[in-house]
Amino acid sequence: RRKKKKKKKKKKKNMSSNPLHFLPEPVLEKALSYLPLPSILSTSSTCKFLNSLVSSIEFIHLYSLTPTNRSPWFFLFGINHLIPSKNQSFAFDPISFSWIRIPFVTPPRHNHSSLGSSNGMLFALAGANQDRLCFAAMPLKQDWEVIESPMEVSRKEPIVGIITDAANVGTLVVVGGGEEAGEETEVEFYDEIGKRWRRGSEAMPIRGASSLSSLVYGGRMYVADRYSGKICRMDGAGGLWTLVEAERPAGAKWWNLVAIDGNGGGSSGLGAVVVCAK
Repeated sequence: RRKKKKKKKKKKKNMSSNPLHFLPEPVLEKALSYLPLPSILSTSSTCKFLNSLVSSIEFIHLYSLTPTNRSPWFFLFGINHLIPSKNQSFAFDPISFSWIRIPFVTPPRHNHSSLGSSNGMLFALAGANQDRLCFAAMPLKQDWEVIESPMEVSRKEPIVGIITDAANVGTLVVVGGGEEAGEETEVEFYDEIGKRWRRGSEAMPIRGASSLSSLVYGGRMYVADRYSGKICRMDGAGGLWTLVEAERPAGAKWWNLVAIDGNGGGSSGLGAVVVCAK
């Protein structure tokens, strides 16, 4: 008689053997925040735990505050609606002065004309009334998230951003772009716990859609009219707006808000790229 071979029992993987699980998440986040962006991309593909960690709003905010990582990136997305297999995406790394090809992630079903970017995020609107938001908080990873709860205001070309409070808790906010009369400047915040949108206590004091430039900096959202030079600021998720006084350069035709990181030894703060008439 042939002896039956004993089946070897598969040893269950002990999650506690992974040294990463012994580190407190804040310590691990802090360590990862010093990696260059290409390494972050590689790290996210190693396991679900790290992918979830570096994809969180809190980590993205922490990464943007790390002095060694404030160098801006430029992203290029080529989208072919007829032949999706031709879609491509690239990121420019100014440190290595080279283009890096990154995986293209097909956005969720959306209205094609609504695909855009704002404050370092990708976003698109969906639904017959353009009242549902899809967004990817980190263009490098393109982790799209669909918010099924409809916004109270139908929008076109809104401003989208994530603002954080003192505890580093991020809140998604959508500003302007309202299509109905009287709703052009309405603000809405997304309640992550209640899974619903709530209107801000005040409308944005500057009107406009395609003429607006925005920037999230220091936990505040700044919005400027490119042509008039008017600037307003929203402090945190309270929804209160303040008009900011800024001297308009002589001969300025339009401007875009930019953040100044001060890595070269200068001061950090809010700045603008100005186009002047000859």
